[in-house]
Amino acid sequence: MRRDLLEVGIDPELFDSNVIIAKTPYEAAEKAHALATLTEWDEFRTLDLPKIYDLMLKPAFVFDGRAVLPAAALKAHGFDAFVIGKG
Repeated sequence: MRRDLLEVGIDPELFDSNVIIAKTPYEAAEKAHALATLTEWDEFRTLDLPKIYDLMLKPAFVFDGRAVLPAAALKAHGFDAFVIGKG
């Protein structure tokens, strides 16, 4: 993602100081208002959605750019979920 931003001329100082690399999806969710899935990795299909929701600030948004997460389950657990390209 960083490379893509650089290729379109985005100043790296705008994102380098505000981006934290998380080692797990749960670490990434902690105190976040929004999560985005950008790959189709299988590990995203087996996430503990209630745990993720509990770790996040509310409202909790999920933007699923690869349609790997079950939108109905996300909404049932309280997420404001958006499956990109599917509504």
